[in-house]
Amino acid sequence: MFNNTLKLSGFMLKREKKTSAIWLLSIVIFNALIMLLFLFVMVPEPEERAQLMAMFENPALLAMVGPLHPEHGVSNIDMGYVFTLFMMVMVAVVVAIMNVFLVVRHTRADEEAGRYEVLRSLPSGRLANLNAAMVSALIINAILAVLTALSMFIVFGLGDSGFSDFGSAILWGVNMGVIGLVFAAIAALFSQLSANARGAMSYSFFVLGLLYFSRAVADMDMNAGSEAFAFISPFGLISRTWVYVDNLWWPVFAVLGMAAVITALAYWLCSIRDIDQGLIPARPGRAKGGLLMKSPFGLNLRLKRLSIIVWIIIMLSVAASYGTILEDIENFIGGSEM
Repeated sequence: MFNNTLKLSGFMLKREKKTSAIWLLSIVIFNALIMLLFLFVMVPEPEERAQLMAMFENPALLAMVGPLHPEHGVSNIDMGYVFTLFMMVMVAVVVAIMNVFLVVRHTRADEEAGRYEVLRSLPSGRLANLNAAMVSALIINAILAVLTALSMFIVFGLGDSGFSDFGSAILWGVNMGVIGLVFAAIAALFSQLSANARGAMSYSFFVLGLLYFSRAVADMDMNAGSEAFAFISPFGLISRTWVYVDNLWWPVFAVLGMAAVITALAYWLCSIRDIDQGLIPARPGRAKGGLLMKSPFGLNLRLKRLSIIVWIIIMLSVAASYGTILEDIENFIGGSEM
């Protein structure tokens, strides 16, 4: 079932060396630049951090970025707490997107292009290709976790030495790694269910949006009985590691368990389905194409229709969220001496 997984993993990593290197460097550099911005430009002084934390009286901001600590709330203005509060979920969403593209590219997309059938004609196991994709995702996310943790420890060390906590930096990096693994598993699952790569990515991004908004519902009011929604979302779970405050590890293991269950389900579905077929059957199209299908642009628009709809819904939701906090941002900027 898993014959020649290591060779396939090496082949995938060789194919990925440029694409994944760009993703990894972009995430690590972006994370480091935002840290530098917080440390030296945006909120270097405690008074400015206090003004920034006052914005969290708006539930819409909590829905966007994550929950306040149940004991410290807006009173904790340590830089580590402020930074993780603002950036944990946002960086995790980018990591999730990277992993969806990674796994779909090496599973359903390869199958759709005919490469998987060529590999299956060689002495490789039925599950070797999917297993190699997950092994590649594991290695890439492990590298991401290490690089993110090191960059966080080094950059925070440039500022107040009290923020340069290696244990907290490690936990932040591990959070990013496990988020990547759970969305790699979700992409692997939909690569078995969908009949094509577009569908696999669209379904994966739709689930990403659902999990993000289930976390948002819980974080807007943690005392309103909606806390359970946070625990069905990996975003909600890693937010409750409370990096730079409590450094809890149990949510990490919960997310790893979630990834393991979804991965096992994907393996089982891969073992029972036919090559080039998805378990969700593709809907038959019309016998004759419309006017739009007569041009290359129209054909591409038709092929990308589901992805475009999903991204429009996500962007409209994000825009609506930003619209609800603009007034508070204006007051923060107006009250800042800088």
